[in-house]
Amino acid sequence: MRYGILGSLEARRGELRIEVERPRRRALLAFLLLNANRSVTTEQLVDALWGERPPASARGQVHTALSELRKLLGADGADPLSSPDGGYRLTVEESALDVSTFRHAVGEARRLAERGEARAAAHAVRAGLALWRGDALSGIEAPFAEAARSRLEEERFAAHELLADIELDLGQHQQLVPELTALLDAYPAREGLAERLMLALYRGGRQTDALAVARRLRAVLAEDFGLDPGPSLLAMESAVLRGDPALRREPARTGPPPAVQPPAPAPAQAGAPAPAAAPAPAGTSWSERWPSTPRPAQLPSAANGFVGRLAEADSLDAVWRGAPGGPRIAIVTGPAGAGKTALAVRWARQRADDFPDGQLFVDLRGYAEGACEEPAQVLERFLIALGVAGPQVPATESAREDLYRSCLAERRMLVVLDNARDYQQIRPLLPGAPGCLTLVTSRGALGTLVVESGAVPVRLGRMTPEQSVEVLSGILGPERIAAEPDQALALATLGGELPLALRIIAARLVEDPDALLAELVAELAAEGSRLDGLELPGDRSSAVGRALDHTYRQLRPELARSFRLLGVHPGQLGGAAAAALIGTGPVLATAPAAVNRRLLRELEAVHLVERPGPDRYALHDLVRLYAQHRTSGGAAERDAARARLLDWYIGLSAAAARQLDPGRPQSEPRVEHRLDTPDPFPDVEAALAWFDLEAENLLALTRLAARSGDHRAVWQLADHQFGHFMRSHRLDAFVESYRLAEEAAQLGGEQHVAALMANNLGVAHSFRRELPLAKAAYERALAIHLERGELRRVLSTRSNLGSLHFDLGLLSEARGYQEAVAADARELDEPRLLAVSLSNLGLTLGDLGEYEESQTLQEEALAVLAARCPQERQYILRANLARVRFVAGHYEAAQADCRAALVEARSHGDLLHTARLLCHLGDCLLRDGHPDEARTAWQESLDLFTECGSPQVANAQVRLATNGLPAVEPT
Repeated sequence: MRYGILGSLEARRGELRIEVERPRRRALLAFLLLNANRSVTTEQLVDALWGERPPASARGQVHTALSELRKLLGADGADPLSSPDGGYRLTVEESALDVSTFRHAVGEARRLAERGEARAAAHAVRAGLALWRGDALSGIEAPFAEAARSRLEEERFAAHELLADIELDLGQHQQLVPELTALLDAYPAREGLAERLMLALYRGGRQTDALAVARRLRAVLAEDFGLDPGPSLLAMESAVLRGDPALRREPARTGPPPAVQPPAPAPAQAGAPAPAAAPAPAGTSWSERWPSTPRPAQLPSAANGFVGRLAEADSLDAVWRGAPGGPRIAIVTGPAGAGKTALAVRWARQRADDFPDGQLFVDLRGYAEGACEEPAQVLERFLIALGVAGPQVPATESAREDLYRSCLAERRMLVVLDNARDYQQIRPLLPGAPGCLTLVTSRGALGTLVVESGAVPVRLGRMTPEQSVEVLSGILGPERIAAEPDQALALATLGGELPLALRIIAARLVEDPDALLAELVAELAAEGSRLDGLELPGDRSSAVGRALDHTYRQLRPELARSFRLLGVHPGQLGGAAAAALIGTGPVLATAPAAVNRRLLRELEAVHLVERPGPDRYALHDLVRLYAQHRTSGGAAERDAARARLLDWYIGLSAAAARQLDPGRPQSEPRVEHRLDTPDPFPDVEAALAWFDLEAENLLALTRLAARSGDHRAVWQLADHQFGHFMRSHRLDAFVESYRLAEEAAQLGGEQHVAALMANNLGVAHSFRRELPLAKAAYERALAIHLERGELRRVLSTRSNLGSLHFDLGLLSEARGYQEAVAADARELDEPRLLAVSLSNLGLTLGDLGEYEESQTLQEEALAVLAARCPQERQYILRANLARVRFVAGHYEAAQADCRAALVEARSHGDLLHTARLLCHLGDCLLRDGHPDEARTAWQESLDLFTECGSPQVANAQVRLATNGLPAVEPT
């Protein structure tokens, strides 16, 4: 028998779970386990179960309950519950009770730490913490339970503090920050955790964040308990404030280095063993220590014709050369068109070697019309670029901020935040580590950033006349400038001595190589108020609008119309999307025509359009804003273009969705304009590549359609991405898209569509583990389907609710949903839904201990799917069957099921299910007497879990660490 109390009460005989159903008996067993291998009297048991006011029948109830427990626990002929000396003793081997195993692991860790074997000690503590499945004695209600629960929790926190002390000595403060932050968020009054988190943050170069931890704890203690922090935490706060050198202890150098250098460790999760790391020589970059770590290189290409700005570049050099630990933030400020981005990118590219761990870049779109980049979205992209898998990106902005700074704590990286709106937009994106430099560009001064963070402002105004002439020379060539030097200087002055305006002027001359500079000078000079006429609405400090307006008036009508309509698109677009905007007929092309390419090249030549990549075009934010405010065609022209663009994306996304999920029901796109071909994607790979390329545009267009009141576009754009969301794990976009979709369907009066969108929103919330929100969404969908009498939709939604209750551990409720769905699916002849519901019901019954019925259901589910839905992924159901056969002790059959399922899972490229199957195959091999083969399977499973970012990585880690199956499976 094996027992668990570090979570809900568990009792298992082999892999068979013993159900102790009545609350009183569960409490009795828990008390006996707390006193395992010790004799307790009947009076002690009565006191434990009823306290000071037991009923008259208490002793009799205890004896009855003990008798029932003896039957349950001794069903195999053994009698672990004995009665020596008139008392009762439950005999349990130390390794068979999770709390005993936990205590042994912590004790062993202390002994190892005392002997100087720090890495082994940390591994032992993590192995012990991995046994915890939640709050101790969860669900046990009796007078003894709360005090016992508190004692066990104290042991747990002592283990966490021991682990923190060991890993701080090892120099692993970066990995500790997310783990300690999560613990302190859950238990905000724990001073020991706060003290260690402060030390980890301080050693990561985050002095301000360390002090913020102390301030928050002081507020919690004062508000909730009327107390002040203890002397230990006060001493830590004082040491952080004065930068006490004693806080920066050298990492422990104990134990042999690993034979193979591990990859950069992911942020530690509570209960998961952390990989050991060999100390690196001083001055070694993060990427040198961890060669497999992603090294972002996100800087865009440098602007052509860049000249001057030597003083400003020297100022940036001075910021980078500042004293270690000093301010590492520079702000390049100035009016629109002054070349802020060009300077930042050029300087960053010249100094790239000084940042061996990579460069991050984001255009924050602070002055774009509509939504600018939100910090949470940028943090998600930065974390993924730094190697954090999509499913492990936290849901909240504050948690992302902590993880982001932890990832950068020991790196030497450059972070470029371009076009910042204000301090609040960039504050969460500031690394804070002394090895990083943050380079911000903004049209505002950002005085708050200067005051709060010691940032150094670098003012970028107009260029000198000589520098402006150099810009023209770099584009037109020195010979042309030398032929008319006075006219070149005049053009520089007329261009406002701003780089963007100068490039536009030069582009006009490049377009007409035979024109004289004097001719253009005369034309521009005739417009005495030229600069005033190019001001952008809402930005009277900028001269860029004047130059743009002048260039716009020189465009022929077809080109001007194209430019205006390109401003409708919110991001980068390909030639075919541009054709959809510019065109007029009922048919939308799926490939750009030569005429569209010519128009785009002409606009690119005058710098109204940029080309960031092959067949990718974009308008600078200011240029797009200017295009959107041109009134030649009026609102009707823009509305028609937007409708065509949305129809193009709806048609393409629908075609891509058909490739990804051919079995998913999908109606014809509801559009006014059709594509020129119904099948633009030849295979799944092409569809996936399109979704990956257009992911940001699809979300931006969904928002645009919502703002415009185009309800049918909103829900169609969202719904066509379902298959891609399920593969890509872009969970923020998944949730937001379906939230907007449900709202749009409701506003459009399409209740049946609103129900479908709500159901998929529930799936999105489930992926984010936001289970209450998922439940609410499913219930909204169910109510509408019931009202409309849509029986098949009712079954599908109830099936999702059943899975949700299974995830919540509400097995009886899950069983009720799944039995009803299976019965109705059988009656309505819905084979796919029947197979899924039978398999889900089988899993639930397995967890309820009904193993024979569970195996029968799994076999039937697989037979239904194979016979009626052969195109569906059968390996998922076969994996469930393998799990049931394993629990029943049929290891060879379970092993065969795993191997068969693995072949299919690999062929589909399904990394997550492949990893799960390998982990289970290792379990089967171990039980079948092949431990070496089991370790091979677990190692491959660990590699794949790590690659796809699954939290189930802990399952493989525990098996490899213990050379066997854990007493309690980590979730």
